[in-house]
Amino acid sequence: MTGQNELPVLLLDGTPVVGSSRILAEIERLRPEPRLFPQDAAERSRALAIEKFFDDEVAPDVRRLFWSTYLEHPAACARMATDGFSDATRMAWRAFFAVARSRFRSNMGVDAARI
Repeated sequence: MTGQNELPVLLLDGTPVVGSSRILAEIERLRPEPRLFPQDAAERSRALAIEKFFDDEVAPDVRRLFWSTYLEHPAACARMATDGFSDATRMAWRAFFAVARSRFRSNMGVDAARI
């Protein structure tokens, strides 16, 4: 949909918006009430700093931990990744995953030292 691998992605009026920060900003722009961020400049700055910390520092480790538990269970990965899709999609994803597992491991930094 976007040509990149960042999540989350939200489709708004046919346009993909990538990343939680951009998604929240766009939702607040389109629907300013109720506010998603504090109106006070200092409080808003603090909220954005907290969000950035979790996006940059916490989320990568959480994703790494999550994938470290799933990578050894292809059927569970296929169920999770294809929830709501057809059985054919699930089977294709599972077959693809057998080939792509090492790429996932490398991309997510899943190794014993980092876990």
